[in-house]
Amino acid sequence: MTANHLPAGKSSSHIAESIALCELQHPIIHRGLHYWEQLRQQREVPARSDISPRALAPLLANITLVKVIGEGDDFELRIAGDAVTRAFRFPVHGQRLSRLSALVPKISHLLRRQYREVVRTRTPQGWRYTIDDSVEVVTFTGAEYLMLPLSEDGQTIDHVLGVTGFLR
Repeated sequence: MTANHLPAGKSSSHIAESIALCELQHPIIHRGLHYWEQLRQQREVPARSDISPRALAPLLANITLVKVIGEGDDFELRIAGDAVTRAFRFPVHGQRLSRLSALVPKISHLLRRQYREVVRTRTPQGWRYTIDDSVEVVTFTGAEYLMLPLSEDGQTIDHVLGVTGFLR
């Protein structure tokens, strides 16, 4: 196995499981969801322009801001906090999933599928990741990931705000 790929036989379905938002346990995830709900108010989803870095300060290390390219054809990691950056053994900030698919095909495929689901359903999604020691591209063994849709026009999901709680 190379350092850039998941081990043979390891499927992405064994890495991540979809979980209900009420089952997410990491405190940073709860803070992120609470912040998103405050921004949302009476709307279906808040806008990226509603986000205040100052208000997000306690969460910034664990935040990703992902731009939706086209109708979910690709996704670009516009912002990756320090904890997120340290969690991977390859550069993630500023990268598109299409480019990362050459480096980490199973992880990028999994993320693409998850982001597309957020775009399609326009609802927050919760995920729990379990990683064993044979997956050399990450520095964590477990995490919870909350994906929160954002829309400037109130119709089209144009960004996904991610909050990751790492369980090392």
